Amino acid sequence: MSFLSVGYDCGLNPTAPEMNDIGILASLDPVALDQACVDLVYAASDGKGTY
Repeated sequence: MSFLSVGYDCGLNPTAPEMNDIGILASLDPVALDQACVDLVYAASDGKGTY
């Protein structure tokens, strides 16, 4: 399971995860895929975002 973090997470002091994993998406339409990813992040209970 992976988590989404806001800052740089590959160094010696990685930032803490900001939200849980939202899954994997796939599409032949890159614009629709980007929109679906944004929609899932905003719809997540720990997403904190608004349009």
